[in-house]
Amino acid sequence: VAGVFLRGFFGQYTAYAWGKSDLSSLNALWVGLAIFFGKAIGGFLLDYFGSIPLIVLSAVLSLLGYFFPSSLALSLVGIVGVNLLMALTMEFMRRAMPSFTAFGFGLLAAFLLLGYEAGFALRSFAPFQSWLDPILMALNAISLIFVYVILKKDGRQQTALLI
Repeated sequence: VAGVFLRGFFGQYTAYAWGKSDLSSLNALWVGLAIFFGKAIGGFLLDYFGSIPLIVLSAVLSLLGYFFPSSLALSLVGIVGVNLLMALTMEFMRRAMPSFTAFGFGLLAAFLLLGYEAGFALRSFAPFQSWLDPILMALNAISLIFVYVILKKDGRQQTALLI
């Protein structure tokens, strides 16, 4: 749940040099496609490579977007990286609450919105702090690895490749 909250937060709080407030239609299309591609390919990568490699790949791609905010292309790579983890969080929720999968999905959607609103509120009241993004990215990766370890310890590991 924390990872989904942080992803919602990134979406609103992260500053891009190419400017979210004045997105051209073409840039908005690219951002939408990056979000779609990240979410779609994340599930495939999770099934094929497993949880830990997906978390590492997501962190690397996300940091590329952070370190090169003036580049639209690398920012889009970062957006893909952040969105790779949606399938993983849904899978973790399914394993954590196998009898309440619909509630788990709703809970994740609610926390995505709460993170988005928190990012919007912070950005409205305080200027963007560039040092905050990598800290939140690290917290996101650490929280997902922690959940992975707990689920594995409890015997609720994924049925596909497990690394």
